Amino acid sequence: MMNLSRLIRRNLWFYRKPYLSVMFGVMTTTAVLTGALVVGDSVRYSLQKLAHDRLGGIRYAVPPGERFFRQELAREISVITKQAVAPAAQCGAIAINSSRNLRINQVVVTGIDQRFCDFWDHPFRTPGEEEAVISRNVAEKLGLTTGDDLLLRIQKQGGAPPDAPFAMDKKASVSIQVKVIAVAGDDGMGRFSLKSNQAAPYNIFVSLRQMSAALGLPGSANMLLAGGEKVQEPGPAFSDSALRHCWQPEDAGIHFTLLPSFPDEAIPHERAGETRMEVTTSRIFFDDNTAAVVQSVVPGCEPVLTWLVNSISWGNHATPYSFVTGV
Repeated sequence: MMNLSRLIRRNLWFYRKPYLSVMFGVMTTTAVLTGALVVGDSVRYSLQKLAHDRLGGIRYAVPPGERFFRQELAREISVITKQAVAPAAQCGAIAINSSRNLRINQVVVTGIDQRFCDFWDHPFRTPGEEEAVISRNVAEKLGLTTGDDLLLRIQKQGGAPPDAPFAMDKKASVSIQVKVIAVAGDDGMGRFSLKSNQAAPYNIFVSLRQMSAALGLPGSANMLLAGGEKVQEPGPAFSDSALRHCWQPEDAGIHFTLLPSFPDEAIPHERAGETRMEVTTSRIFFDDNTAAVVQSVVPGCEPVLTWLVNSISWGNHATPYSFVTGV
């Protein structure tokens, strides 16, 4: 007589091959799913750690570009947003260890102050005049340790594009000598970068004051970095609104100069004594958007264009290298 338990055993034995196939299939699927979850968590953690190493407590940024603005802009935005905002000046450079005849042709030099250091969990002492904090990969490639001297040839930037005609300063680079005061690891601003890149940049941090002075732009910066708590942060729209509120004409390289009045005998009586103002840009030429805004907000604004000509001649007479102004 067959009971229930015997029936189950005979059934399992008779269908053992398909049952084993199903069991191994379930085991394999479970292993794959479990491994994918583990790998996914690991990748997510790695990406989060990489982002934290690159940015520290930085939540928003105005990335560096050709244009420089007032360092004071950071303090003004911080007052409105109630969040930490740090100015910085960043340029490319060549780093040279003269004592060992070693160099890196592409490093990132960032001028910073204490506000930048406050974004990091393990900050270093803010570099002073002729001092530098370098990343670990710079130290390894140049054979540098704390106390060593380092020569930096920084790519010269200014208010005007370097290839602009009539630009005053055509010098390609400026050199500064600094002493290494610390070597920063990945968790202490050594991997700082606004670019999502797997390769660690060659970072060198110097005094913001020395950096802007070396570039011939004292009190200027080309990058803004803002922090914020996840629960209390104002959001990008509010931060953008604060930037617009604090932005001044000099931040865009626009300068207003009050000109003397025309002599009464030089102009019609109805224009005698009127106030005149000159609007110029440190970038030599106004771009189209800036020119349109200036003309829309300054009543009676008239554009003027001056250009260099090779010569001016009349008959047998000529004079070389003159300026011609279109009004």
